Parts: sequence; structure tokens; C-alpha cells
Amino acid sequence: MTKSELIKNIHRKNNFKYVDIENIVNDVLSEITEGLEKDGKVVLTGFGTFEKYYQELLELNVGTILKDEPLYKHTTYRVGGPARLFIKVKDVEGLISIIKYCRKHRIQLFVIGRGSNLLFSDKSFEGIIISLENMNHYSINGSEVVAQSGVAMIKLAYDCAKVGLSGFEFMGGIPGNIGGGIFMNAGAYKSCLSEVVKSVKVLNENLRVVTLTKEEME
Repeated sequence: MTKSELIKNIHRKNNFKYVDIENIVNDVLSEITEGLEKDGKVVLTGFGTFEKYYQELLELNVGTILKDEPLYKHTTYRVGGPARLFIKVKDVEGLISIIKYCRKHRIQLFVIGRGSNLLFSDKSFEGIIISLENMNHYSINGSEVVAQSGVAMIKLAYDCAKVGLSGFEFMGGIPGNIGGGIFMNAGAYKSCLSEVVKSVKVLNENLRVVTLTKEEME
């Protein structure tokens, strides 16, 4: 039986995504080949793919990495099963490194902020969750505010009010981060983020950081 036929048979008999099956088969075949090349012995480690991913990502120094992290800890609804790997990315360079790694190894990837608009399944997420919560730095220069995507909107509204800046009051009751808020144009009390945002730096599909004006985002 060829590898392609094996993948199709597993896909037909089980409720797995095709890409997941292909990853598993490739990893098992890789372990077998490596074992035979070294000493003629093969020890399968229970498809220890994610342990391998964990160790390799640690070496990349991309942030804090947790194994089998319960997702209910990271959503406001407090629901969600474990993620095989949960990464609190530390900066943009780390984010780019993780995405490149996931693309190379064809790993499922999902990016979250504060989890205020998410419902996760109680089943295990067979992939990597990236949290932007540690990218939470911001600065205030006169009437201009520069904030990373992980800054909480409630905190930003409160801190701006403390220094006498107005315009963010509507964010005072929105339980999300500024990144997700801009993506969905969050608003309340007849105001929204598109009214106060001047420009946004985004990571495009080619993994390049580009700046978009408010008009370009529309």
C-alpha cells in the first residue's frame, strides 16, 4: 500500500481532517526511517510529534510555551478543551517564526487575543494556539496613542482618561484587546474604533509588516 492509499483509508474510516492524517503518517514514516538509518531499531513514541514541536519551538525562543493548556482559561465564557501547544508570543519576530514553523510542518494554527468573542470545543485542539496577550505595550505622546494588539481596551480607555485624553470612553466596557477590536471595529454607545484609529501595522500573508491607513482598511 502506498502512502497516499494509507492516508485515504484512514481518512475514510476516521473523523480526522486530511491534513492531520498526512502529518501523522509523515511523522511516523520519518521516525521509522530515522531509526533504521541510525541503528536498525525503530521506537515509535506515540506519535510524539508535538513533543518534537515543543522542543524545537523552545529553541526558537518565541515566548512562553505551554503543553496541553486548557483553553477555558483564556476565554471569557470559560469553555474549551486543551490545546496541544499554547504559545504566549513575545514579539512580532517570534510571531513570524511560529507562523513559518507551522507552515513548514503543516500544523494547525489559531491566533487569539483576550478570548472575549470565542467558543472553543471541549475536544483537544490538535495544533498550536498563539496568544497575543504578552504583546501589551503602549505609549502616549500628546494626543497620539500607539498600542500593541494585546493591550486591553478597558485598560487603555482608563489610562487615557487618567492623563486627560478623551475619545476612548466607549471602550470602557468592552472586554477585548485592541487588536481584535480594530479587526471587528468594536464599538459601544454610538461610537466605534474606526472613529479614533489613524493607522494600523499588520502582518500580511507574506509575513511582512505593513502600515495601513484607516481609509485603506475600509
